[in-house]
Amino acid sequence: MKSLINTVLYLLLTLSVTSLYADNKADPTQPGPYQIGHTTMVMTDPSRNPDGTPGTSGRPLYMHIWYPSNGGIAPLTHYNQNSPLYDGTHPGFGLIHFSIDLLTTFGTKDNIPLAHGKFPLIIYSHGSNGLPIIGNRFQNELLASYGFIVVAMEHTGNSTNSAAARFLGLPTPRLIGTQNTLTQRSLDVRFVITQMLNQTADPQFSQAIDANKIGLYGYSLGGGTTMMTVAGSQSAGLTPDTRIKAAIPMDGTDFTGLTPSDYANATIPILLFADANDVNRFAFPQLVNSHPKYYADTSAALHIPQADPFICDIVHQDLLAMNANPNPIPESVILENTINAFGVYTIDEYAECDKSIFNGISSSTITAAVNGAGGNPAEVDQLKPLMPLRKQVSLAEMDRLSRWYVVSFFNKVLKEDNNFEPFLSDKLNQKSNPLVDFAKDCRQDPSSLLSLNNGSKITFTPVGNNYKVSYSTGNILLDKGTNNLNLGDDDQASIALPFSFKMFKGKSINQIVVGSNGYIIAPTSDLSNLKSMPPVYSDGSPWVQAGELQLNGLNTISPLMNDLNPSESGGVYAKVEPNRVIVTYDAVPIYTGAGGGATNTMQVIINANGTIEMVYGNMGNSGPDYQPGWIGGAGIASEKATADDLKQGLIDYASLTKPKTMTSNGIYETFYVGAGSMPCH
Repeated sequence: MKSLINTVLYLLLTLSVTSLYADNKADPTQPGPYQIGHTTMVMTDPSRNPDGTPGTSGRPLYMHIWYPSNGGIAPLTHYNQNSPLYDGTHPGFGLIHFSIDLLTTFGTKDNIPLAHGKFPLIIYSHGSNGLPIIGNRFQNELLASYGFIVVAMEHTGNSTNSAAARFLGLPTPRLIGTQNTLTQRSLDVRFVITQMLNQTADPQFSQAIDANKIGLYGYSLGGGTTMMTVAGSQSAGLTPDTRIKAAIPMDGTDFTGLTPSDYANATIPILLFADANDVNRFAFPQLVNSHPKYYADTSAALHIPQADPFICDIVHQDLLAMNANPNPIPESVILENTINAFGVYTIDEYAECDKSIFNGISSSTITAAVNGAGGNPAEVDQLKPLMPLRKQVSLAEMDRLSRWYVVSFFNKVLKEDNNFEPFLSDKLNQKSNPLVDFAKDCRQDPSSLLSLNNGSKITFTPVGNNYKVSYSTGNILLDKGTNNLNLGDDDQASIALPFSFKMFKGKSINQIVVGSNGYIIAPTSDLSNLKSMPPVYSDGSPWVQAGELQLNGLNTISPLMNDLNPSESGGVYAKVEPNRVIVTYDAVPIYTGAGGGATNTMQVIINANGTIEMVYGNMGNSGPDYQPGWIGGAGIASEKATADDLKQGLIDYASLTKPKTMTSNGIYETFYVGAGSMPCH
């Protein structure tokens, strides 16, 4: 009933708003002329086993299909997370049952007749451990209303059902390794297209599909799947699927490992719907043979452009299900499976949801689900009054933007409907979408005001509990001394300070921990977890939630936080003087797995007067020949952030036009190379 009420309210809201696009003949955020039909089916690839390995056991794929209809008498569609593969009758698949029930938003009906005619085919690929009916089902329903046949498969072994099965200790296929997972997912897409065209799935669809008008889009790892499918991957042995004529990778090209030559193989129109922390911004200039190409950067949204307006209700239901589990849940299971399986980590629940998602949930369940078993229970109580923290980027607004770009792009490119061309123009995007940095064909990435070149220095001078930031060039490195810390890969060492030192509003410390991955932190009671901690999070920052200070964060100083490997060559040195400590990363290479990573030389100088200096020598990782992409993060952050600090998040150097005092508890920037200097094509 709650789902029904929410759906009705959502429809009333969206339909009652006066259209911003009254001068246009189309509105991509609202349904098209067709009614919407829905059905499900299972297709089995006979050339692969369930886990994607070559074999004859068959790889089954459960899928949802939306299609245009002229109407029919049938009940409205109810979506749930249940898959027939997990009904307890299939070998190698456990019994999984979810109670979540989602009513269609746009009047979709099950198994009503397919409309007559030829229609473009759209394939949708969900995110890692996701589902085809969570997130982009709104766009899939809308596409069907405009005369598209939309197929959204559940990637076996990399879906919510498989993650839930692992959480419950039940049998399930599993895709292991990012590159292997992407490869198998791309093979899934190619197989489904073949089946839909060859009448082996359902003859009524194959006869109705225009084989010359096929599109593909996906979110997160589905975005990576999309890009790998249309560009191919030399390392994976995949060629571009030339049957696909248009594609939208959403927030996922950073997962692919594609090379510039791979990107050059993409020769179709592409729209990159991304956030500023995603490497989609660097895929754009490398798509040299894609015409037209579009870029829509929703920088304030982080990783939620797939936004399901009801995701907070879904998270609440998932938390209730967890809350009913009487058994203690091991932290390793929570971190690896629970967060992915139950959707908590697919959004920033503090930023996007109101405090009602925690109603009826025990503090132990909240702590376990949101922060891991070792999290800080007080965090929830401090943040509740402020939720949602990111009010300006609502889930409803992200849903509107997703509809705007998905519906407009595929209608314009595949159906050649020029009524949708204005929605892909700078003029209307500037007027209607203030959250979006939009570009067509040519985009020069704004250059950072700072560079990590030889002689650069960033100075943080304390002013009360805050810092004044300044930048200078022409500096030289200080003597590194002879105390080589002999750090291995993903290693760290403690250094005693000869003075008391305080950052922001944190406590004074007399010891630091130097990490091999380009960061220095304050000591903590348990360092064991930090050795296995990923060197960076999704935006290069040392905090649990990308781009936000968290209450359980660490005092952090990072001259270049990345996966460095001093065990290969170079070294990390510490020179202790009465009024300062100099930490030097001397020609330390980036970890590549195969050796030969670009080397980086940099220093951190911690002064007794509270000033922090970062001085840069030869930075091979940021040179002009380095492959465009993320090179690391640099900055400082407080150990403890107040609830008020969380409302504004981190402030980066790009916002500085001159040295100024910052009022946030963190000053941080992620550095990229290549995109700003590449010519437009």
